[in-house]
Amino acid sequence: STIQRFNDSTIQRFNDSTIQRFNDSTIQRFNGLPISKLEDMRMRGNKIDAQFTHMSDEALIRATTVQRSDYSEEFHEAAQNEIRKRGLDPATAIEAVGYSFNTGESETITIKEALKRLDVELTIWDALFFTSILNETFMIQRESSFWTIHHFLEEGYEKSFFAREKPALQETLEKFLRLEEWEGDISEEFQMDRWSIVLHSDSQRYVAKVAEALDKSSVLFTIKNANFSRFDARFGNYYNESGLNILVPDRFSTTAKTVLREIEASIEKLYEAAREYGQSGDARRELETYDALVQLVPDDMVLYFNRGVLQYNAGDEKGAGESFTEAILSDDPSIREESRIYLEKLLEKFPDNTNVLHTLANHARYNGEVEQSINYYKFIITVDKDDPLAHLNLGFLYYEQEGEDKLVSDHFNRYLELMPAAENRSDIEQILSSLT
Repeated sequence: STIQRFNDSTIQRFNDSTIQRFNDSTIQRFNGLPISKLEDMRMRGNKIDAQFTHMSDEALIRATTVQRSDYSEEFHEAAQNEIRKRGLDPATAIEAVGYSFNTGESETITIKEALKRLDVELTIWDALFFTSILNETFMIQRESSFWTIHHFLEEGYEKSFFAREKPALQETLEKFLRLEEWEGDISEEFQMDRWSIVLHSDSQRYVAKVAEALDKSSVLFTIKNANFSRFDARFGNYYNESGLNILVPDRFSTTAKTVLREIEASIEKLYEAAREYGQSGDARRELETYDALVQLVPDDMVLYFNRGVLQYNAGDEKGAGESFTEAILSDDPSIREESRIYLEKLLEKFPDNTNVLHTLANHARYNGEVEQSINYYKFIITVDKDDPLAHLNLGFLYYEQEGEDKLVSDHFNRYLELMPAAENRSDIEQILSSLT
């Protein structure tokens, strides 16, 4: 009457008010107890045992680790017997950590390996996912001067908190993965779903510039990649579009919007100055203005093209090559074509410039000029026989053609030799295994 049965939807927790603890001060030896008390103990023990039949392995491990304080000692004694009966080994099981980087495939690693993954170089929109055996996840992001950790229980968002130093973050992550108490490490927690978006952009570089300005103004913010479907499920409607979002707490919203208005005003002034310098024929100042603009509006390909022309005319071939390499990515076909012409002129002067060669090879492939693209990549290999990207792309180009299995194998195998830890290694190996 006092203890309900466990089932998949609800688990009634035992506590000291419903199950008395067995100890020498409250319970005498069995042979000194009245029959009625012995039968009462047996009944309680049978009821506890019955609950285990409805508990999954995960629920049983959760009850004896992260939720240990919610249960009585009598329950834990019985639970340990049940764990042994099931042949479970929690100490070994917790070593199987689910890990993924951004939208990459999930892999299983050890706790030691998980802690090392925090040493990877991250941008401020990258995310690391660590999932414990209880299907709880830490999503960790590197912010400008700290770390943000988002805690999820299965697909449900729980809370977020900060870590100022990496050693503290590693300690908290290890406790989390070992199913130890970690919430005491949190100095400040918040609900990310109560933050608001102040900027949405497809430009990573523009977002980085805005983030830099917000940081200088001491605005607390975080950046989320809206392409991550995992965010859609976990953070709701904030992440239904492509690109990047900058979010701030409500108390920083006014300051953040002021910073954005100042950036937009400075951009407009620079555009106007560039037009005036161009009309007056002041090429030097026009070029300086374009240099400033591409830092603030890094995805405006017209800026790169105009800057490239000025650099080419000024004899700055290296700078012009870098500008046209960006401009050729424009959505405007006329800018792409004009950029290609300038790059080919630069290649005549500097035939061994592999950056220009790669750009032209990619452009040819984009336009469906497969043979031209192959020729560019083959020439790159004559300049640098160990260029991994050239071998990789030649492998793909030949794979798209009939009867070129040997060339596919040669270039893919050479790529794997040059890049043994390549992220796409398994994909390449799968292609190689399919060759006749």
